[in-house]
Amino acid sequence: QVLPLMKSVEPKLQGLSKEDVAKTSHWILPILQEYKGNLKLKTTYGEKFIEDNLEPDGKIRTRFNQIISTGRVSSSQPNMQNIPAKESVGNRYRNAFTCPSDWVYVDSDFSG
Repeated sequence: QVLPLMKSVEPKLQGLSKEDVAKTSHWILPILQEYKGNLKLKTTYGEKFIEDNLEPDGKIRTRFNQIISTGRVSSSQPNMQNIPAKESVGNRYRNAFTCPSDWVYVDSDFSG
C-alpha cells in the first residue's frame, strides 16, 4: 500500500527494501525506513509483549537453557536474546530489563 505512494514522490523506486531505498535520494524514504524499524520493535516488544509475559509480581522472566556440548545458553518463554542490542532504539528496549539492586547479571561460556 505504501509503495505506490512512495513512487509518486520517487518514481524510480523499485521496492521498499533497504537496498532499494539506498538507491534513491528523496528525504522521506529514510524516515519511512526508520518508522518501519520502530514499528517492528513496538509490535514485537511493546504492549503485547508485556501483556503476554508480565507475571503477577510485575516482572518478566525468561527460561535459560544450557546447551551441554558447547556451554552456550539459549533463552525461551520469552526469548530475551532476540531483543535488539545494537540499534539505538533497540538498546533502550534491552536496557529496560534490570535485575534487583542486590543481584548481578552474569554471562559466561565454557572455553575450549
